[in-house]
Amino acid sequence: MQIRSDKRRAGRGPNSVAVDFFATPSSVYQPSVYRQSDLDRSNETVGSIELFGLCGARNVFHIKICGIRLKSDIDAIEAAGGDAVGLNFFPKSIRYLDPQSASTGELAIYAQKRGLTRVGVFVNESAERIGSISEKKWIDVIQLHGDETLGDAKALAAIRLPILRAIKLPAGPIGVNQIDSRIRPWTEAGFGVLLDVDAGPAHGGSGTALDWDSLGRWSKANEDTSWTLAGGLRPDNVAEAINVTGAKSVDVASGVESPRGKKSATLISEFCRNANP
Repeated sequence: MQIRSDKRRAGRGPNSVAVDFFATPSSVYQPSVYRQSDLDRSNETVGSIELFGLCGARNVFHIKICGIRLKSDIDAIEAAGGDAVGLNFFPKSIRYLDPQSASTGELAIYAQKRGLTRVGVFVNESAERIGSISEKKWIDVIQLHGDETLGDAKALAAIRLPILRAIKLPAGPIGVNQIDSRIRPWTEAGFGVLLDVDAGPAHGGSGTALDWDSLGRWSKANEDTSWTLAGGLRPDNVAEAINVTGAKSVDVASGVESPRGKKSATLISEFCRNANP
């Protein structure tokens, strides 16, 4: 899987990686790092990524493991070659992290020290609460996974973090124009997009897959659009999903859990290996 480049690089030295992205206006975003899985961890240099653009994020990660709750989850992700973690701040989620808990801060700092990009996942949350969490320096990217409007997203520009919008699609076949009509307003506004199954009130984490053939047709017609694939991904199907859809960035939660809500180091390792054919 190759990441598109706009000729800027993340990190320093021979192991730096080209990334394709947008960002907050007149700001410098400093995620932990954007890594390849074969880096020498002990000698890894954590650099910064200088971003320019409107107020979004495109392919700021390659493999994101969402809904982590333990330091051992982070250790497993680092060892497997994943480069991002999702910190879930949706109170109704089984993977919820309490922003008032000291353990949440410890987890976020631990992920940062391990060189992982930290994505804060929010569902219909107020700008004030998102801002209060971002001020703690616990997250590098904001993911909006509810019913937020473009206006809601633009209201977060003052926070100066890249924004990734989850676009919820039906699980069955869907036309290219239908997909495009839901995505284009966000990409044209400069926001990154993550495509997931519409899980209703649960807002994700259902383990249901999108129709990959439909996404593949849309992706071929929109090769310049960067996006992340989510929904129903598992170690045994992620390689096929990437091949059929053309996705260059993937996101998984329930697909690397056993039992539900508890991350499995074995499944994380298998998923990351298969997402790097």
